[in-house]
Amino acid sequence: MTKLELSKNINHVAKVAARTVGSERKLNFVEGEIYDNRGNAESWECDSDSSFSVEMDYGYEYTFIVKDLPCYKVDYDNEEEVEMLSASHGEGEVLVHPSTKMRIVRVATDFDYEEMGYYEIHLELVNA
Repeated sequence: MTKLELSKNINHVAKVAARTVGSERKLNFVEGEIYDNRGNAESWECDSDSSFSVEMDYGYEYTFIVKDLPCYKVDYDNEEEVEMLSASHGEGEVLVHPSTKMRIVRVATDFDYEEMGYYEIHLELVNA
């Protein structure tokens, strides 16, 4: 089974989910625009007690946050699934299907970035 196939099997609604990405250049996110997942099934974090993090060494870090996200919650008891995803127990990883559309509702300022060390981007579901 692929990541895309798993992401179709919605088995969870994350109260709050987050995804962190890095970029070597500053990205331009605009409130009101649709978040572009580039047609990919994406890994997000949905458990505040988890340790899921993106390994990156980029100049800019962005954390996307959305509430009530329909997703596939990784089954850490399924060794084949964990291996295929290169997942680790306790990450709180969920998969989001590419058809999930989210709108950008708030973008952190450069001042926020200086204070926090990353840009926080808040999203809302367009299709639930």
